[in-house]
Amino acid sequence: MKTNLVSICIPAWEYFGHGVELIEKILNTLKDQTNKNFEVIISDQSRDTNIEDFIKSTSFDFYIKHVYFTPGITYVANVNNSIKNANGNIIKPLFQPDFFLTNNAIQDIIDVHTENKKCWCALRHNHCNWESENFYNERVPYYNDRLIVGINTISSPSVISYDSSFSELFDEKLKMLMDCDFYYRLNNHFSLPIILDTECYVTNRVSEKEVKNDPDVIREAKFDLQRVKQKFNLKD
Repeated sequence: MKTNLVSICIPAWEYFGHGVELIEKILNTLKDQTNKNFEVIISDQSRDTNIEDFIKSTSFDFYIKHVYFTPGITYVANVNNSIKNANGNIIKPLFQPDFFLTNNAIQDIIDVHTENKKCWCALRHNHCNWESENFYNERVPYYNDRLIVGINTISSPSVISYDSSFSELFDEKLKMLMDCDFYYRLNNHFSLPIILDTECYVTNRVSEKEVKNDPDVIREAKFDLQRVKQKFNLKD
């Protein structure tokens, strides 16, 4: 692992015909970063080559690693595949619809991890809808003791970073609680997250297309809750 290298891990797919558009948005927000000590890992589950073709046809002044991952395998497995391909000591998941807001996000993430060594970090963030970038619902994340059962006050994995000494991956048997389960284990490993709230760093794009609004996923929420309770011996 390379020191002070941020691995931006992006699980990708066609995303209802918007795959290239969303990847381009992320990469454009990275072009202006004041600190270029990062790599971009794109784990691509697309059934076409559009994302790969776009990357090959466009010039960026930072390293992009594009790898294919089997279509049809769960989205959570694709998240894990992007992390498995990372080379940095700072892991920064970023889901495909989401993006950075500030040009000093990478610098501030590196500073937090340099100062606190082995840690995980949660970033101030906001939201926008699918059709426009009208920002709303700005939040400062925090950890709470009920997070493991779905009271998620952190937000999506797009707002966290963590030291690569934590080698565990997202639980591929979970969907609705894949993030809460991961945060619970990060907290057990590192203790509470460092909250980076100087600015609003990340936007979560909200859409009916989101995985959590998939009817099949919603039906499995009860299964997720049962699984985490069994994993961690939690009482009702």
